[in-house]
Amino acid sequence: MQRCWTAEDEAIVRGDLAAAADVNVRFWIDGPGRRPEDVDPELRRRAHAMQLRALELQVPSYARRIVASLPDTTEASIPDAAHLPSMERPELFDRLLADFLSGPA
Repeated sequence: MQRCWTAEDEAIVRGDLAAAADVNVRFWIDGPGRRPEDVDPELRRRAHAMQLRALELQVPSYARRIVASLPDTTEASIPDAAHLPSMERPELFDRLLADFLSGPA
């Protein structure tokens, strides 16, 4: 079980929520004695979609906990952006980055 949580955490840190959902499906749906092809593909697809959505809702709370645990940190959120905020919302990203870089060292 620890390997499962470690693999999930590593995927989340990489920003790969789909891989984190895969880990959960392999652990909870496939189980230790079955291969993915032994399980109904529709069940796996639905479980993966459910887990991915749960992770999408949880990850911001992980980020807030990390920010709260570190000294001299700043939290910023860019609405309507996913994995490429600098490309999706460049003006807001640039402003947030400039504000951060011009702050106290």
